[in-house]
Amino acid sequence: MRMYGDEDDDSPDGVEETMPRTAAGRGERMSAVDRAWLEMDEPNNPMVVSAVLELDRVDDVRRLVQHVVERLVGYPRFRQCVDRSVEPPVWCNVADLSLAYHVRIFHLTEDGPEHCITAAVAREVAGALDQRHPLWQLIVFMRDEGRVTVLFRAHHAIADGMALIGVLMRCTDEPAQPPRDAATEARLAVRRLFARIDRAAGTIQDLVRIARDRARWGEHLAVPLRHGRDTALGLRRVLSLPQDNPSCLRQPLSGERRVAWSGALRLAPVKARARKLGVKVNDLFLAALAGAISRYLKDAQSDGA
Repeated sequence: MRMYGDEDDDSPDGVEETMPRTAAGRGERMSAVDRAWLEMDEPNNPMVVSAVLELDRVDDVRRLVQHVVERLVGYPRFRQCVDRSVEPPVWCNVADLSLAYHVRIFHLTEDGPEHCITAAVAREVAGALDQRHPLWQLIVFMRDEGRVTVLFRAHHAIADGMALIGVLMRCTDEPAQPPRDAATEARLAVRRLFARIDRAAGTIQDLVRIARDRARWGEHLAVPLRHGRDTALGLRRVLSLPQDNPSCLRQPLSGERRVAWSGALRLAPVKARARKLGVKVNDLFLAALAGAISRYLKDAQSDGA
């Protein structure tokens, strides 16, 4: 694996190339959804999902990176690039990964010009991904006292945000399991047996319920049909709205990105509040964001008055 970053004194030494070459194939036809995300790319607004991980006490950054990359390329899409020479475009295996492009490591020191980690991350997330390569990057910022910030970027055409988070979680080591004795193994076997019995009983109950509710199938089908009709009507209303967005939100995109995160916000109270309200955590954050935008617009209108 060749490393990874700018050719300057602040970058770590390279390690030996270990990534296997992959044979070029005929290609896999790109789905309509994947292509839609790809076509929405704009120079100042790339359709790229970014995830930031904060790690402490990292002893060997190169080993960490090699470990993650080796697991990451186990997924075929991370070894494929977009071939636009055919219509519709296809996903094609690359002959070899250019890890000098995909993986970069930076040294950030408190007295250096890039000591602000949020500014360093913002500069990276503003850029588009090169479609001549598989659509992902892993960028590592080495900081003082063994702290490491990892920025993982992948195009939305590969997967959505939640799917990419799942990929990252599977790229990490699972916690070591304590050894099991014979008694523990026996208890686990009994638990698995009862779990299978419970699933079988649940299946039988579902079949009985379906048989009893056969007469009500028409009503069950009517519910999603009504929801679909309401969704279509709502979409039509949105599309018919006049272009009266506030002028401060109708400026051309600059391409500049800013990022921020906080370790002071505890997630447990947010989860508890979401459960109490019967919503998801993401719903609460979106509501908070909507409130912040509303206050911003009111302030902008007051300043312009």
